[in-house]
Amino acid sequence: MDRARSWRTVLMRRVSILTIALIACGGSSFNGSRDEAFAGAVEANVEGEWEDAVVRTLVYLSTATEDDERYDRAQMILASGLEELGLRYGAALYYTDVAQSRRNVELIDEAVAGLERLARGGLVDGDLVLRSFVASEDLSGLRPELADFVYYQRGVDSLRRGELLWANQSFDAISEESDYGTRATLARAAHEINGGELEKGRELLEGLLGDEENELTLADEVRVEARLGLARIALDQERYLDAIRSYEVLQDIAPERPSLLLEMAWAHYYRGNYRRSLGLLVALDAPVYQGLIAPERYLLEAYNLRRLCQLEPARIAARRLRGRHRDALLDLQNGKPPVDSEWLRRAALQRVTVIENARLTRLTREEIERATEIAERAGDAGSSLATAYAWAGRRLERRLRNAVDREARTIASELVAADDGVRLILHELSVQLLRGRSRPSGPPPRDRIGDIPDGEVAYSFSGEFWTDELDDLEVIIEDRCLE
Repeated sequence: MDRARSWRTVLMRRVSILTIALIACGGSSFNGSRDEAFAGAVEANVEGEWEDAVVRTLVYLSTATEDDERYDRAQMILASGLEELGLRYGAALYYTDVAQSRRNVELIDEAVAGLERLARGGLVDGDLVLRSFVASEDLSGLRPELADFVYYQRGVDSLRRGELLWANQSFDAISEESDYGTRATLARAAHEINGGELEKGRELLEGLLGDEENELTLADEVRVEARLGLARIALDQERYLDAIRSYEVLQDIAPERPSLLLEMAWAHYYRGNYRRSLGLLVALDAPVYQGLIAPERYLLEAYNLRRLCQLEPARIAARRLRGRHRDALLDLQNGKPPVDSEWLRRAALQRVTVIENARLTRLTREEIERATEIAERAGDAGSSLATAYAWAGRRLERRLRNAVDREARTIASELVAADDGVRLILHELSVQLLRGRSRPSGPPPRDRIGDIPDGEVAYSFSGEFWTDELDDLEVIIEDRCLE
């Protein structure tokens, strides 16, 4: 209880910044008294004139105080108008203030429902808004499905801070029939896996997916993440056939993730399916996947070819790493910090975590531009909205820069490790050639070259090709090893 109260104190201080800004605003270019502004806001809201409703509400709030019985109604009108206009961050701020302050208990349910809608749609800078809201301890009066939403957000927030007991208490409070229960199970599984408890994570994910019928009822993102978790656990535990089966399912439900092809290629390599692994790597050469920055891709190609004693193709594949990433390697060799390398920063922008941050930042910029137009129409009364968005924009810009810096350093480490691997495999290829093409250590090839049916015609690729036609591609290449 003490923890919850302390969080709420911090929250109310955050919210008070917005409230003070609203009260501190002076006059407005909008003519009319406070009562006229509120009446006009209600009418515009009923008529669906969202921008007009927002402007009139801002005028009303610029001189109103929290003691005014219409204050929270006005904030709800403002929040719903901003939501309709696509200004999701601003809407979330006002919904949060109504829900947290509990000045009007009749509006709490509606305010939380607004937050839940925004969260499901992908709330801009949602972490800040939702983390502040879930600190509130009182859920009385909420519909059960909205209480489940709050319990889930509270549990995730506790997991992030390493407070497992608090997280479990929140997750356990979610009703069994709620889809937030499945999301909570996924969050628990991720926590176990990240902590090295692979078997516990595996049990949770397998229970979540259940049979095929149950899997179909899961939300798409939950089903994808659960399958991906099982595939990676199987790969880590050297259950390569299980990993391949999970990746094959993921190919159908998440075809836009090229990194899955690379992970599946590793699973096939470890199992001895070298030609199949090479086929997946050929698919990754398609122009649509050029954004994938994965230095290990070239090493894996060389490893596959080496296991088939295709020594010169293996040498060429390994050297492709330096050809593709030459500029970045030169920067690193010259002692340039990764964050100062233009190539590495561009590469970092292709990583999933940075892409999400960049998307949120772009959406915020668009919202800032629209919010600024509305704030200008409201005159001085609109300054609070503009200020709130300017603060959010600076925060997201800073978070994007930090994400790019982290990924640039990660890619630099991957490049250095891969370049060391190139040196090693080039040496091993030379030794293997001197030993008369004896098969290197590892499983013998499981895949064999099949007969080509009569009447089939083979064509070489020229330019772009469609990778969805290459999901089952195998590279037909001779095994030159001498047993």
